[in-house]
Amino acid sequence: MRHYISSIKEATKIKAQLLAEGIVVSESIKNVPNYKKKIVHLYKHETKDFQSHFTLPQEIILFRHPNEISRSIVVEVRGNLQSPWRLQYASGKIILQNNNKNSPEYVVDLPPDDKFDTIVIKPGITVKNITSKIGSNVLGLVISNYCSYFGYNKQCKYCEILPSYQEYRNFPTAKKELNLVKLASEKALGQDKTIKYIIATSGNLPTKNSLDTYDESVRMYIKLFKSLLPLKKKFKLKFHAALMPPLTLDLFKKLHEAGVDSICCNLEVWDPKLFEYICPGKHEYGQRKMLEALEYATTIFDQGCVLSNVIYGIQSLDKNTLGNKEKVFNPEKEYKINIKGLKSLLDIGVIPFYTIYHYGGYNQIGPIKLNAQAMHDFYLDYGKYVLKSHIVPESKDIILFDLFSLPNQLNNEGYFINKFPKESICNYY
Repeated sequence: MRHYISSIKEATKIKAQLLAEGIVVSESIKNVPNYKKKIVHLYKHETKDFQSHFTLPQEIILFRHPNEISRSIVVEVRGNLQSPWRLQYASGKIILQNNNKNSPEYVVDLPPDDKFDTIVIKPGITVKNITSKIGSNVLGLVISNYCSYFGYNKQCKYCEILPSYQEYRNFPTAKKELNLVKLASEKALGQDKTIKYIIATSGNLPTKNSLDTYDESVRMYIKLFKSLLPLKKKFKLKFHAALMPPLTLDLFKKLHEAGVDSICCNLEVWDPKLFEYICPGKHEYGQRKMLEALEYATTIFDQGCVLSNVIYGIQSLDKNTLGNKEKVFNPEKEYKINIKGLKSLLDIGVIPFYTIYHYGGYNQIGPIKLNAQAMHDFYLDYGKYVLKSHIVPESKDIILFDLFSLPNQLNNEGYFINKFPKESICNYY
C-alpha cells in the first residue's frame, strides 16, 4: 500500500532512521527526470564499502507541506548497502520503504536539479564545482578542503575533509580563490531565486605559526563576506559562518560588520579529556578558551545567533576503543553527556547544534552503529531544552534557517515539534 508521509512528526521519525541507518538506492532512480545529483564538497556521506554505478540523488523530500513550503522535511542521502531502507522509482513514483519492518511504500520526492553544472565559470569549472545547494534554500560554500591541522598531524579524528577532497577532487585545488567563490555565488543566485541563506565553511588556513591560523582564517571570512555584501542586499540574504573562533576576539565585530548574521564555532566534543584526544589541534586553542570566545560572541551577534556544533554519536566513546572496528554505541551514556553539555552552553547564551556522526572510510574513529530511536528521542528532548531557554527569539519558528533547509541534522525538527506540537502531528495527506 502506497501513501504519503502525512505529518512533520512522522517525517522526523523517518528522517532519524535514514540518517542513522542510511539507505540503498535502486538504479531505477537514475530514470527520475531532473533530480539534484550528489556532489562531494565537504564530506562523503556514504559508508566505506558503498559503491554506485550512477550518480545518487543528494537529498529526499520526505514531507512537502501543502501550505508553507518552508515547513517541509528533507533528508540527506547516506548510501549504505546494509540499510533496511530502499529508494526506487516505479510506475512514475519515487518509493521509500523499510524492508525489515513490513512498512508501507511511502511516496516521496527528490529536489529538482539546480543545473549549477551548466553554468561555466572558466574552462573546466562550473558553479557546481564551487558551490552547492543545501536543502531547499541554502547556498553552501566550502572555501578550503585543507585544514592546517593536517599539516602537523593534529587533525580532528572524525575529520574527512581532506581525504574526501583527495578522492573526488571536484575543484583543481583544495583552496578556492575568493574571486571565483564570489562569481559562482552571483551566478548561482541569478539562476536560483529560492536561495535565502549562504553558509560558508573552511578548514583552517596554513600559517607559519600554528596559532596564527585562527585570526588569519577569520580575516579570510571577513574578506569573503564583504565581497558578497552587494548580493546580500540585492537578494535579501542571511549569512552564516562555521569557523574556529579568532584569538583576537575583536575580529568577531568585523565579521558581523561584514554582514555575517550568525556563527557556529564548533566544540564538537564535551568531555575535556576526550576533546584533547579527538581534537588535538583544537586543544591547542583550548576548550575553555573556545567557550570564552563563544560567550564573548553573544555580545556581538543578535540573540540566538551564536551556535556551537557538537557531534552526536561520539560523546560516549572510550578513546581506547577507537579504530576501524565498529564500536558498541551506548545511547544512555550518550544522552546523559549531551544533555549535561547542552545545558552548560545554553547557560551562557549559546545554542548547541548537533550534527550526526558518519564514517566514510577515512577518519580515525571508524564505524559506529547508531540507535535511530534513541537519537530521535534525544533530539526531541534537545528541542525542549532549547525552547525553554528562550534564547531563540519568539519570532522564529526554528533555530537556524528554515525547517526545509538542513537535510543532515534534526535540531530544527526537535525544536519545531516542541514549539508547535499540534501542528507537528497534523495529518495533511
